[in-house]
Amino acid sequence: MTSVDLAAGPSGPRPKRLTAGRVALYAFLVIAALFFLIPLYVKPMSEIRLGNLFALPSDPSFYAWAKAWSSACTGLNCDGIHVGMLNSVKILIPSVIVSISVGAVTGYALSFWRLKGSNFLFAVLLLGAFIPYQVFLYPLVRMLSIVSLYNSIPGVVFVHSIFGLPLMTLLFRNFYAGIPIDLFKAARVDGGGFWAIFLRLMLPLSTPIIVVAAILQITGIWNDF
Repeated sequence: MTSVDLAAGPSGPRPKRLTAGRVALYAFLVIAALFFLIPLYVKPMSEIRLGNLFALPSDPSFYAWAKAWSSACTGLNCDGIHVGMLNSVKILIPSVIVSISVGAVTGYALSFWRLKGSNFLFAVLLLGAFIPYQVFLYPLVRMLSIVSLYNSIPGVVFVHSIFGLPLMTLLFRNFYAGIPIDLFKAARVDGGGFWAIFLRLMLPLSTPIIVVAAILQITGIWNDF
């Protein structure tokens, strides 16, 4: 290709930005979003008793939301769901950050920094992912009582972080195993240490697996509302 051809720029028809496949994809995404937003669709019980569960409300109102937020009864407590909502947020954010951060560092270490006994440690972590939670309940309650974390938000954050660590480690280790080892070796030749390689090389490459890990942790922890 000559310099004249390069200066003239690309030739031929411009690609269509809106194709039938793209329209179908966006239509599917919109329908899926509406489906997942169904829990936000609240109707008064008077209309539900008439059998019109999926019909549009005849008198739209946010009264049900206000009542649920401030005065709905959960057991013997009628303070609404705002207490549980705020506590869930306080539990969710640190639990997700801690479990993903520790899992990423652990997976990175097990993938590129093969220490003595690392395979045994990885096997122990995997074993922890398959043990039913019911086995841990009584020892966990006893342990949290001893360290004065029972019936507290930091205690729940600790539990979610520990229980999420085996799965997070497995995800990040498998992801880093697919990264060419030559990148790691080149960083080592350039003088990169453990944290420099992780923060400046591996972490920027980890966006896809971080998104997957965040989705798994957020949905799993939030289900304990």
